[in-house]
Amino acid sequence: MTLEKTNFINNLLDFYEELLNEKQQAALSMYYAEDFSLSEIAENMDMTKQAASDLIKRSEKKLENFEEKLQLSKSEQARNEEISNLINKYHTYPELCSDLEKLKEL
Repeated sequence: MTLEKTNFINNLLDFYEELLNEKQQAALSMYYAEDFSLSEIAENMDMTKQAASDLIKRSEKKLENFEEKLQLSKSEQARNEEISNLINKYHTYPELCSDLEKLKEL
């Protein structure tokens, strides 16, 4: 598991976690947020290591499908990039830049 993939999945979880069932949420949380091994996840969820691996893969795929269809993460990223561009363009207006920074946090 690479840091890039971990960040990608965690980002998707921010948007779509509530669309997963409790088992999927728990497995992904243990694997990506808590850094559990497949063996630890299997033990905690009373399943085989292979079942834990399959559950994680299916859950990741579900998150990716949600993003493909809804593009919430991609839209937020594009919005934040545009806000950053505006902040750079209007850096001489601190009050405006402050307001733009607040938009990024919404």
